[in-house]
Amino acid sequence: MINFTLPVDVVRVTVEIFDLTGRKIRSLVKNIPAGSMNPSLEWNGRNDSNKLIVIGRYIVFMQAVDARNGKIHTAKCTVVVADRL
Repeated sequence: MINFTLPVDVVRVTVEIFDLTGRKIRSLVKNIPAGSMNPSLEWNGRNDSNKLIVIGRYIVFMQAVDARNGKIHTAKCTVVVADRL
């Protein structure tokens, strides 16, 4: 589960997953209206081709467009994909 907090006046959001080399693995949401979003996303560990990815660290990158001035706010975090214990 990927949780996040949006600035109050955000109009559109994009969330993507990258591997550590910077290659895009998955687009979770792409330029969708912020009002239609839940403040958490579930990622099933699959890439855009619906194939399971390898165990390892990945970067979650979020862009949010400010409704007041069009400024793009960005945030990123690292997630670890692991096998079940």
